[in-house]
Amino acid sequence: MPEPGPIILLTRPRAASERFADALRARFSGSAEIVIAPVIEIEPVGSLVDPRAWRTVVFTSVHGVERAPEGHGVTAYCVGDTTAHRAAEAGYRVISADGTADDLVVRLLDDAPEGPILHIRGAHGTSLVDRLGAEASERVTYRQVDREIPADVLERLALAHRVIAPVFSPRSAQRLRACAGGLDGMNVIAISQAAAEEWGGPATVAEAPTRRAMEEAIAQAVDSDSPYPG
Repeated sequence: MPEPGPIILLTRPRAASERFADALRARFSGSAEIVIAPVIEIEPVGSLVDPRAWRTVVFTSVHGVERAPEGHGVTAYCVGDTTAHRAAEAGYRVISADGTADDLVVRLLDDAPEGPILHIRGAHGTSLVDRLGAEASERVTYRQVDREIPADVLERLALAHRVIAPVFSPRSAQRLRACAGGLDGMNVIAISQAAAEEWGGPATVAEAPTRRAMEEAIAQAVDSDSPYPG
């Protein structure tokens, strides 16, 4: 009798996990079970942002786009392609750094877009204002709230043949460790070395800090007999 497929544990905020789960289900088609158990959720802070008072806005996550939902053609520099896609849907003229926050800063400094510049970010995010110059300001529009993995889900994970757990930020890795760090043999796939370090145990680091690279790393883990392929 063949061994059961792995569980892919998605711990991002529920909306983001649902979107990622749809892509994974289309790809794996029953070869892996997907379990959603957010360890962080997003809560709004303050009011929505109208970007028209700024020449350039900067988004370091999709959540920032959702707190400034009408782009009105304003230029938006985005950390990655997923954020850029959502910003384009909201009516921004987007430029994607397709990487990390550091890559985004480099792109902004190279392009030197017209100011004023507004960075729309979360309370737990990193401020970029000091690195972007005198014409940059910021608005905190959301915060992350800790959630726990339910006891029944932890029991399922403990009995699973194999658990693959992608983490998309250092904070989500930290929360996963707090919630499920005692489980043996969890295959953590980190979007960056910083996220892997926050997990604190063995982990596979994706080849690039992108959704596509995370999907590829998950695919290798699903197909591999080794807990940490590559």
